[in-house]
Amino acid sequence: MTRGFLASAAFGLAMISAAPAVAQAADPFTGMWLLDYAATGGGAADQRLTIDVRGDEETYQSALTQADGTRQVTNYVARYDGKEYPSRTELTGGPNPPAVRQDTVVLRKISDRQRNRYWSKDGKLSRVLERIVSADGRTLSSQITDYDASGAEKRGLKLIFRKQ
Repeated sequence: MTRGFLASAAFGLAMISAAPAVAQAADPFTGMWLLDYAATGGGAADQRLTIDVRGDEETYQSALTQADGTRQVTNYVARYDGKEYPSRTELTGGPNPPAVRQDTVVLRKISDRQRNRYWSKDGKLSRVLERIVSADGRTLSSQITDYDASGAEKRGLKLIFRKQ
């Protein structure tokens, strides 16, 4: 009986000490992601995403460079709660003068591997960005769908990112 009790106690201690490691496992979206230009088949000349998810909050930065040299950096901190949060985009370089865009984003966690971001214009849905992380956690696909004033949808280029 003493040996059984000791074995049970040792197992219990092992489970307790392992629990924080399991609870603190990184969200599959957390990390730095680099655009795979060849797999995407076009789009930006270079794009890097830095995403940090803690609990239900996402800190996001996208640094994108177009072929004409325009650099676009977008930042936001938002929760997966369906509410609007501020987003700031700075445009520099390229043929146009520098500009800053203040937008709002709405995030929803569809599943552990799928997150959607929504934009509205004049109270109507105007864009959805669907992001999916592969089962192995090394690839992130990003698909934009735009909606015109009548609600008709137009799918954009699907971007493929690789985890760094």
